[in-house]
Amino acid sequence: MVKDNRIVVSGNYGDIVFSGHIAIKRLKEYHSYVRELVTYKMITCNYFPQLISYRDNRLSIDKLTGDLSQLRELDLDVKLKMCKNLIPNISDAINYLHGIGISHCDISDKNILWDVNNNEYTFKLADFSLSRRVGTYQCSLYSLPYRPLENFLDDKSVDTYSGDIWALGMVITLFLHNGIFFRNGQDLFKFVYNHSPFQNKRSFMENFRESDYSLRVDSILSEINDIDILTHLQNMLYFNPEKRALPYSGTAETVGIVKTVKTVVNVETVVNVDNFPEVKEENYPLLYHMYNKLVENNVNREISCIISVYITIMFSCNFVIPLKSVIHRVCSLDNSWFEYSEIKDILNNNIDIVADSLVF
Repeated sequence: MVKDNRIVVSGNYGDIVFSGHIAIKRLKEYHSYVRELVTYKMITCNYFPQLISYRDNRLSIDKLTGDLSQLRELDLDVKLKMCKNLIPNISDAINYLHGIGISHCDISDKNILWDVNNNEYTFKLADFSLSRRVGTYQCSLYSLPYRPLENFLDDKSVDTYSGDIWALGMVITLFLHNGIFFRNGQDLFKFVYNHSPFQNKRSFMENFRESDYSLRVDSILSEINDIDILTHLQNMLYFNPEKRALPYSGTAETVGIVKTVKTVVNVETVVNVDNFPEVKEENYPLLYHMYNKLVENNVNREISCIISVYITIMFSCNFVIPLKSVIHRVCSLDNSWFEYSEIKDILNNNIDIVADSLVF
């Protein structure tokens, strides 16, 4: 009898099976699978695990040694030395994603993978099942304790660009503090602000001073005696999202300035397919662009409409509409119909075109 050496790790969005040098990620929801697959297809550098194969809600990627959470108990001096690679490696990964127009939206210690060769640690960023277009505003995407604080302070949605930066800063800060556990948002505030705004939010906001926040952050980071690491973390953890910044190593393969598109799509407003191309580009730039790319590749116009509406909503909005619902709502406009499995097959066969059309 052959022994099964596979290891299965379960999570909120699916599970990962580790087998040999491959990690097979099995996602529960089709939209999570598509979002992650499309993002992997947009990537052309080595800041991330390599995608090996994909089918039926499963992604096979390179298996690295472990994730950052497994290194929490090491001595502070050892972890500070690791940060010499950790900060530039993951900063380059985030800079690259932002450069192709994608925000990660789920940066955590579990999604930062590491490998070691000749005592040299390298780090890669994984898991794109919550990724969105840069410039979209999302509610409560990031997991505690990596959710940007402005999401709690005034109940506003979080800009995913600055949210990624704050999340990485908090991942590294808690990594250096041995992974302090937070039960809820109130615990997180007590750690960062030394105060809970949940008791009297109005009073807190009226009396809040950014200088007090800066002193608190400096206190939290007081054990860090490396000036470069300290400066990087302070820049990531600015209270004002517009001031947050990642270090740039000069090696990140960014693709130029991103044309930020804040696309809001209501499929009820998409007129029947015959005059869909007349939808103004300034209204739905991403949808319009993707639709044209698919049609140019000889994809049926109705199906091009379905796919472009589905992907645009997935990457640009604060909600998800199931593919079956998009098929029904678009096809009902001209009394056509396509099978769910047929659309999935066509989307899978044209996934490279979909990914390319997101970078524009």
